[in-house]
Amino acid sequence: MTFTKPSRRLVSLAAATAATAVLMSACGSPNQTTVKADTSALEKVYEQIEGLSLEERDAKLAELAEEEGGEVMLYTTAEAKDSDPLTDAFEAKYGIKVTYYRAAGEMVAQKVLQEVSANHEGADLYMADAAQGTVLAAKKALAPLKTPLTERLIPGSFNEYNAAIYLLAPVISWNTDLVKDPPKDLEDALTRFKGKFMIEQEDSAWFKGLVQDYFVKQKKMTEEEAVAYVEDALPGAFVVKGHTLETTLLSSGQAEVCLACYYHSITSAKEDGAPVEAMPIADPVPYMFTSAGLPVTTTRPASALLLLDFLLTDGQQLIAGQNRNPSNRDYQGKFKVEEYDSFPYSVNDSEEDLAKWQGIYEDVLAKAGGSVIDKE
Repeated sequence: MTFTKPSRRLVSLAAATAATAVLMSACGSPNQTTVKADTSALEKVYEQIEGLSLEERDAKLAELAEEEGGEVMLYTTAEAKDSDPLTDAFEAKYGIKVTYYRAAGEMVAQKVLQEVSANHEGADLYMADAAQGTVLAAKKALAPLKTPLTERLIPGSFNEYNAAIYLLAPVISWNTDLVKDPPKDLEDALTRFKGKFMIEQEDSAWFKGLVQDYFVKQKKMTEEEAVAYVEDALPGAFVVKGHTLETTLLSSGQAEVCLACYYHSITSAKEDGAPVEAMPIADPVPYMFTSAGLPVTTTRPASALLLLDFLLTDGQQLIAGQNRNPSNRDYQGKFKVEEYDSFPYSVNDSEEDLAKWQGIYEDVLAKAGGSVIDKE
C-alpha cells in the first residue's frame, strides 16, 4: 500500500495549479490515442459473463479472478481508514488480495495516464472523482465498463467508462470553538467571513456547479456576476489542497470556516469529538461522484470487475457506515438525494468544459494571494 505522507510545507499557487495543467494536457489532445492497448482479455471476460444472472456472474468472475492469480491492484483517493474495511471485506469474501495505491485524484489520474502512455501494467481498477474519470476516458485510458449494476445507480452517475461508487456532498462547515455565530448560507459565509474561510484548490467542478446551478439558476446572476461575487470574497482566504486536509485544519482550529468540506468527513470528525459542525443537508444539495473504471492496461480484468461489482453491492453498506452516500439506490446513506432539490456534477461533462472551468477557477483562486496549504 502506498500513501502520501504529511510534512510542513507550502507550495506557491502558481506551482500547484500548474500540476492541474499537466494532467489536462497529459498524453496529447483529447482525441489522441497514445497507445493501442490490448483489451482482448477483458473482451473475453465479457463474453464469458454475458447474459448471466448477478449470482452466476459473481461466481464466474470469482473463478476467473483466481485464474488471474488471486490479486488485484486498486488506485484510490480514499484514505486507509476508509479503504481498509472495503478491501478487507472483499478479501474475506473472495480470497482475492487487494493491493492499493492512495493519492489525491489528480495524482491517481496522472499515474494511470503515465502507465497507459508507456503501455505499462499497473492499476486494474481506479477510483477518483468524476472529473478525473472524464479526463481518463477522453485520453483513451479506460476500457468500456459493462455491469448490470448500473441499472441500480442514481441517474447520471455512470457512463460507458465510469460508474459512481459513492456521492460526496460539499457543505459549509465551521469550528465551533472559534465561530459562535455560524454562517447562515453561502452568501453569508462569503461576506461575513471574508478572508477567514478555506477553499479547496482542485474544486473546479464544485465551482462550476456553484456558479451555474446556484448563482445563475437560483439567484438569477449572470456567470460573470457570479464569478466576480466569489472573487470579491477571496482576498486573504486559505487555499487548501485536499478535502481531508481541510477537515483536519478546521478540527484543529487553524481555520474558522470551510466553504465546501465533505459532509461525510465533517460528520465523522464530529463523531470523533472534533469541535466542528456543518450546515444541515437542505435544498439545494450539490453533490459530486467518486467514480471507478478499468484502465485499458489492466492485466486482471475479471478481478477488477469482481472488485467493482463488490463495491457496488456489499461495499455500499460499508460505505454508508463511513457517513458517505452510496450510489446504489438499494442502499441508504445519510440523506436521500431524491428528497432534495439536488444538482449533481455530471460524469458526462466534456474534457473541454472541465478545462475551461479549471482555468476560470485558477484565476479566481489567484485573488486569494499567498500560498496553497498542502500539508498540515
